[in-house]
Amino acid sequence: MRYPALSDLSLSREAERSLQIANRHSEIPRMSHWLEEVLSEMDVPVAVRFKFDLSANEAVTNIIDYAFDDERSHSISLRLTRTGAELCLEITDDGRAFDPLEFEVEPVPMTLEDASPGGLGVKLIRHYMDRCDYRREDGVNHLILMYGL
Repeated sequence: MRYPALSDLSLSREAERSLQIANRHSEIPRMSHWLEEVLSEMDVPVAVRFKFDLSANEAVTNIIDYAFDDERSHSISLRLTRTGAELCLEITDDGRAFDPLEFEVEPVPMTLEDASPGGLGVKLIRHYMDRCDYRREDGVNHLILMYGL
């Protein structure tokens, strides 16, 4: 699948692309492919594309695994915007409210025995993104991941 070319957009103008996926793990490769293609068309360096892909994978996996109490299909929306030298990825879902920025990340354990499961994805997102925001609006979670180029 090809997405509209961004070659006519200068860095000072806004470029925006969106994708909607279902809350299934099988959708993650499609999301990664979309991110790679769109970020590449936006002339985003490979290292930054990696950061966005990893962060989006962690966030969407958490949504799929923990946000929904039922077996119904739910939509997860991604909106990627480039405005000048700023990239913004907004991920929305209608699952239970969860602000990953309030999640207390434990320090790195000294041994494997000291390690407890969970929290690594949130830690990676915080590490790779310059800024993260969260809000809950009209029953919808909005996680915003930002990176300055």
